[in-house]
Amino acid sequence: MARAGWPAAALALRLGVNPASIAEVRERRARLHLDLALRIRRLHRELISLDPVSQGIRPADAARTRTAAARRATRP
Repeated sequence: MARAGWPAAALALRLGVNPASIAEVRERRARLHLDLALRIRRLHRELISLDPVSQGIRPADAARTRTAAARRATRP
């Protein structure tokens, strides 16, 4: 979702969790409860085809999120 430009805070708000929880999931550090994993999957299906800016995310926030995701992808 980060590569698409969805900030952790926006995802956390939609899921009803703390943004730190989203960061842990992105970094693959979290062990998820089944309920949260299913909610994340549903949200992914719902949002992946949408442009974050068209959904109220500020363009700068979406760009910053994409850049950070690209950096994480190139980390060893």
